[in-house]
Amino acid sequence: MACLPRTHVLGYFSNAPDGATRSVNRFTSCHPGLALALTARGEAIHWLVMGHIRPPRRVKLICGMIGPDHDLMRRAAKMTTHAFGEIDLTSEVWAFNATDYYEVEMGPDLKRWFVSFRELISPERIAEIKRLTMATETRLAEECLRPASQRVVNLDPGYVDLSKLVLATTKDHAHRIYLDRGIYAEVTLRFHQGRWTPWPWTYPDYAAETYHAFFVQVRQRLVEQLHGP
Repeated sequence: MACLPRTHVLGYFSNAPDGATRSVNRFTSCHPGLALALTARGEAIHWLVMGHIRPPRRVKLICGMIGPDHDLMRRAAKMTTHAFGEIDLTSEVWAFNATDYYEVEMGPDLKRWFVSFRELISPERIAEIKRLTMATETRLAEECLRPASQRVVNLDPGYVDLSKLVLATTKDHAHRIYLDRGIYAEVTLRFHQGRWTPWPWTYPDYAAETYHAFFVQVRQRLVEQLHGP
């Protein structure tokens, strides 16, 4: 039986022989919080591994942008660096035609662009970050002599971790979890069997593979930052 990092275990045994007890004493688990059922010499051994609260693994902050002009998006990106630090990766600029939802606000021929930030963050910060990007949208609109309610660039912050891509939003839905002060989180993509895969609720442009190569690049940079190249 492989020896794994030890955790605190509570257990009970049903008609378990001495050999089974010795097997249990040797068994350790690196997955606290899981209920495990083992079999030794034909007798069932049931035990429970206690969970422990741990700080979350740091994640890679990204920001998706939609706007009519790449120069405006670059200007918005520069504004975000004052709060989030240096940008380390940028995507291609794609035509955004997944929906006409933003055209009333920003006009036709919109473009999509993504950036990621060098400094890793704790995932709990994403609600605060969403509010900061909303303030940046308002400030940029005012600098462009637009009403504060009429954005010139849409900023969608989120993060990539090793298994998923999460977006922050102000809109509630059945698949979204409330975070803090009007902000919700959505798991938009999962990383499964070496590729990004969508859910039934995933936005059509995220579900298509257009952006996935960039998200793979962001995830790989995260792996390097967490574990080294």
